Amino acid sequence: MSRLRLQLIWMLLGIFAAGSLFAQQMEWELTALSKDGQVTYDMATGRSICTGGVMVRHGDTVLTADTVSVDEKTGDTLAEGDVRIQYQGQIWVGDRIQYNFFSRKMRAEDFRTGAPPLFAAGKGLEGDTTNNVYDARNALITTDDYESPFTLVRAKSIRVIPGDSITARHATVYLGKVPVFYWPYYTRKIGQRQNQFLFLPGYKSDYGAFLFTGYQWYLNDQLDFTLHTDYRSERGPGVGPDLNFDYGHWGKGGISYYYTYDRDPGEDASGQEIDNNRQVLFFDYRGNPGTNLYVKGQFSYESDSTFRQEFFETAYQADPQPITFGQIRQLWSDVTLEMYAQPRVNNFYETVERLPEVRLNVLPTPVGTLPLVYESVNSFGYYDRLFAETNNVPSQMDFDGGRVDTWQQLSVPFNLFGWLNVVPRVGGRATYYTATESGVTNTAEGWRTVFNTGVAVSTKASRVWPGARSKTFEIDGLRHIVQPQINYAYVPTPDREPSSLPQFDYELQSFFPLPIDFPDFNSIDAITAENVVRLGLRNKLQTKRALGVQDAVGWDVFIDWNLDPENQSARWSNLYSDLILRPRTWLTLQSQVQFNVQSGQFEQALNTITLNPGTRWSVGVSQWYLRESYWGGTADEEPGNSTFSTRFYYRFNENWGFRMSHQFNETDGRLEQQYYTLYRDLRSFTAALTFRVQNPLGEPVDYSVALALSLKAAPKYGIGEDAVAPSYLLGY
Repeated sequence: MSRLRLQLIWMLLGIFAAGSLFAQQMEWELTALSKDGQVTYDMATGRSICTGGVMVRHGDTVLTADTVSVDEKTGDTLAEGDVRIQYQGQIWVGDRIQYNFFSRKMRAEDFRTGAPPLFAAGKGLEGDTTNNVYDARNALITTDDYESPFTLVRAKSIRVIPGDSITARHATVYLGKVPVFYWPYYTRKIGQRQNQFLFLPGYKSDYGAFLFTGYQWYLNDQLDFTLHTDYRSERGPGVGPDLNFDYGHWGKGGISYYYTYDRDPGEDASGQEIDNNRQVLFFDYRGNPGTNLYVKGQFSYESDSTFRQEFFETAYQADPQPITFGQIRQLWSDVTLEMYAQPRVNNFYETVERLPEVRLNVLPTPVGTLPLVYESVNSFGYYDRLFAETNNVPSQMDFDGGRVDTWQQLSVPFNLFGWLNVVPRVGGRATYYTATESGVTNTAEGWRTVFNTGVAVSTKASRVWPGARSKTFEIDGLRHIVQPQINYAYVPTPDREPSSLPQFDYELQSFFPLPIDFPDFNSIDAITAENVVRLGLRNKLQTKRALGVQDAVGWDVFIDWNLDPENQSARWSNLYSDLILRPRTWLTLQSQVQFNVQSGQFEQALNTITLNPGTRWSVGVSQWYLRESYWGGTADEEPGNSTFSTRFYYRFNENWGFRMSHQFNETDGRLEQQYYTLYRDLRSFTAALTFRVQNPLGEPVDYSVALALSLKAAPKYGIGEDAVAPSYLLGY
């Protein structure tokens, strides 16, 4: 029995050893790259000899060369003739390289290496993975992926840490053959996050000549820091740091500060002199520190009401009145709990302070085995509605108070005939208000109750025509999808009308129709009687194209039918239409309109045509129309305001491009805005020379010109950002 057991053990060990040897052999892959390529094995030396062009792969390393001699036991390799070694994103190139696949030890008299967008070359390369360091002499570093780079750094010695950085000693910066700067010690991170200088010269009527400069440090993968130092000939110097951080689920965001001593600040909207010391501080944070736990916040301080508009035009256009707030939100499967605080930091903005507000929401949830769905929205908080101050004097209209609100609803979703979805609902709201008082009016303490009910009906139908074909309209089969929708909402007159309540959450004007049911309609304090049916129809006509299934036609229309017009402005609301046509992949026509069925007039329209046949050129034309009566005027007033916008881009060749856009006010015949940008590819950089003319109503014409440079290795602008927000090319 013992001899048999010993034999089995030796057999298993033999199978394991053979398997290990087979696995080791399988780690190597030697492949001829041409019909003349040969791979032979020398029994005497134990080396594989590869000639005629070969690829050697071992693990994550790939080596190609004209001839290769490799010892598969030790990993020692001698490669000659157009040698390329790729490992972990780093590429090494040379005519003759000694390399070990196991230790990564490397020796080369002449070499080139790179991990885009950073490249280096030099002599006398030596190194291995013991310290993951490679040293060389007489080297150059560049971001130009060209044989003869224009911008480069020449150094007596360099040290390369693959995947991390390149460090140079006694380094000189060259533009072409001209030396422009010397560093005793210079280091550069490998990858997309590159330290760089920021440089933007220009002229603006409001500033005079200006020069915006800065330097951006990428401290590590989580932190980057930028210091801005600017000068405006008519306004003075400006300085400020930006710090951005990204710690994954622990949070990401940034903090930025900017200060300028403005020699000519002018007056604010109320006619008051603005102080020469002007500054802005902004902080934002977004994090997910725990499972379904989300934290975010924002702080925005401005020294005066016009600073951001004058000095940070792009940010102002994106958000004219940034708020300060903090929010903590915890999610469960059916419940969300949120604490929200919103103080006022800038007293020249109207704000509703929430100090704090707590919300507990129950998402639509089935009630046991019953065919019922329950949902609720609950909140309580202390609110202070603060109107804009003039000369730091509080408004007489300010008021504050507490509020507790709860809304509960049950719905019974079911399906009829297998195709008709019906969701009747019934709910109620109870809201308690504390007494409020201001210098103008006051409201009494008490409850307000609201009853709501309604029903939503919808269905969806489709039909396919697989044989539909048209080369002209790029049709390869058609599918039509139609979705009619009816939503009825009924709210009887509440026991307290909005006029007797403090308006913390009030109804805001909007170009789009507000929701008619709860909780989507969230203007809690503006709830009044409602008896309305919203009729909607959604159409899609889809076809197969090169990019996949595409909507060749999309058309959504809806209108509100007010069953009790005494509580509404009219029997019928405006008819809303959103139409998009794509007769070709490169041609898009879109129309969003509001039509007043009572007067037979268009109240609002946005019509756009876009042609984008390729990367060489594109054209866009749009019209924006708004009737004066839309904001409460009479139908007998002037027809309204009509503005045309045009956009055109043309790429002359690989190095030159041109973009222009215009905004023309048809109502008063005024060319409100003109942009002209000439692009030039400078190999390491892209340059954009932009000229803009602005002609705002009732203000002096403003002329601006600037030259924006962006390093390709670390682009300053995102893809398409210069087209969406061209003001970036003129500064902030």
